[in-house]
Order: sequence, then structure tokens, then C-alpha cells
Amino acid sequence: MTRRYGGALLPFVAMSSSKFALNSAVTGLNRGAVVPSAYILNLQPPANTDNEAEASLDAILKAEDERRQVSDSEFEAAKQRMISAEKQWIHETVQRAFVARA
Repeated sequence: MTRRYGGALLPFVAMSSSKFALNSAVTGLNRGAVVPSAYILNLQPPANTDNEAEASLDAILKAEDERRQVSDSEFEAAKQRMISAEKQWIHETVQRAFVARA
């Protein structure tokens, strides 16, 4: 009976101690089912102002737009090379057909 209440009282005892660790409370409730994490997460409010965030987003947008334009121009050049190769192949095929008929 003490084990049943001991598990239920563990969070209250842990919170009242000066060294409360969330992982130990969770581990106590689950009887060791949760493995303590090797990472510590420290959360802090953002240090950037709204203007800095907007400037950063604008810079990212500008860089991505330039990257898209380069990609589009490379695609267009590749498409034109492919069209030229197909035109050349059609031209040669038609020439061979006329030479074969003559």
C-alpha cells in the first residue's frame, strides 16, 4: 500500500524539493519506463526585434528569388539545347529521306 501512495506523492515531494528534475518525476511515476535524456533544452525569448526579423526574411526571399531566376535560366537554356537537337535530328532525317528518294 505504501508503494501505491508513494508513486502518487512523488510529484509533490519532488516539486517541494529545491532540486526538482522533471525527468526524475516522470521516471518515478512510470517506474523507470522513461530513459533520461542526454540533452538539456534551454528556452529563451527571441532576441531579434520585428524589424530585424523582417530584414532577415527579406534577405532570404531575395536570395531565393535570385536562385530561382538562375534555375529558371538554366532550365530555359537546357530546353533550348534540347529543341535545337531535335530540330537538327528532324532536319537530318528529312535530308536523308530526300537523298534516298533521288
